[in-house]
Amino acid sequence: MKIKAKKLRKSSLFKLIFFSQIVPLVIFMLICGILAFSGADTVKVNDTPVTGVGGFIAALIMYPVFLLLFSSFIWMGSAFGLWAFSWFRKIQLEFVEGEIIEENMQNQELEPTSLDAD
Repeated sequence: MKIKAKKLRKSSLFKLIFFSQIVPLVIFMLICGILAFSGADTVKVNDTPVTGVGGFIAALIMYPVFLLLFSSFIWMGSAFGLWAFSWFRKIQLEFVEGEIIEENMQNQELEPTSLDAD
């Protein structure tokens, strides 16, 4: 199933980016935490290396902060890029499987080729 849209909602774009970063970033933070637990200087707090159990816990505490920061920066760049791209062409999304959810679309009148909601 393919959908052509003029724009994507910024909130939908953020959700895609945020949820796509959860697993890779947790793997990276776990690796950093395990290395810090074994004595490597992979986790720093105030430019001071933290090792041992404290390093592992610090890596786990840093995870949600880094997840939000990385997702926000990537989202800002992507939103700008897609905004510029939408001047020249419509965005075409392709879905492998899915279901149609109509509960939010009952009060909206949209043409099949233009999804202009921001």
